[in-house]
Amino acid sequence: MTGTVDRRRWVIVAMVFFAIMLNYVDRQILALLKPTLETEFAWSDQDYANMGTAFQFATAVAFLGTGWFIDRVGLRFGFALGVAVWSLAGMAHAFASGVAGFIAARVVLGVGESVGTPAAVKTAATYFERHDRQMALGIGNTAPNVG
Repeated sequence: MTGTVDRRRWVIVAMVFFAIMLNYVDRQILALLKPTLETEFAWSDQDYANMGTAFQFATAVAFLGTGWFIDRVGLRFGFALGVAVWSLAGMAHAFASGVAGFIAARVVLGVGESVGTPAAVKTAATYFERHDRQMALGIGNTAPNVG
């Protein structure tokens, strides 16, 4: 590969890494803000648990189809759409006034964020030859642990 192409594909890996890292930071923010939000919105522990359960369930179900989705619509469009959905869902939390609103925002967030893993794998498979693919996947798989 030429130097320009080689640099470009590593820049793509870096972009995917940072998107997924922010994805996982976003997943943890509700836990960090729990004491503040619990007081402000009068959440019970059960309300908080319901939000977490809804998010995890939505993400798990969405994972079943996101690889297929990325393959059908293409990596660029599919990943961009996933990032747009999870960004809008993240912003929707600001407009939620109760538990139901937060659950709805968390469900949409989980669906949008589920695109990240198959997009990272498809990026490595698309842009990297076999001898570099493991390094690209390793970098991508590090993102959730950093986030």
